[in-house]
Amino acid sequence: MFSDKTYRITIDEQQLNSDFFVLMMQAKVMRDQIELSVSGADGLANNIPQSSVRAYHFICPPLKEQVTIVSYLAGKVQKLAAGVTQITAAIMKLQEYRTALITAAVTGQIDVRHISIPEPA
Repeated sequence: MFSDKTYRITIDEQQLNSDFFVLMMQAKVMRDQIELSVSGADGLANNIPQSSVRAYHFICPPLKEQVTIVSYLAGKVQKLAAGVTQITAAIMKLQEYRTALITAAVTGQIDVRHISIPEPA
């Protein structure tokens, strides 16, 4: 069963790069327009009228510039993803260290009786 509110957006790839369009649809300016056009009560089926979708506005630079923007952002996203991977690995190691430290303290392998706990700020 398909909803009668399912849209297929087609773009003229001579004027609009599809990857650029996807990025634009994720931008705050577009998300704000989408949120304003949603109708229907909370908790019920929400609708976005086709007329609203057709009325959305966004900046559309020349195709060559769109490709440059997509490439630039892809590089930034790749760097951020690498950072997230490093941070996730560091968190996992810290959690392992914490578990090992607690185990060592509980089993008496280290003496924690004289360690002062700082007051929360």
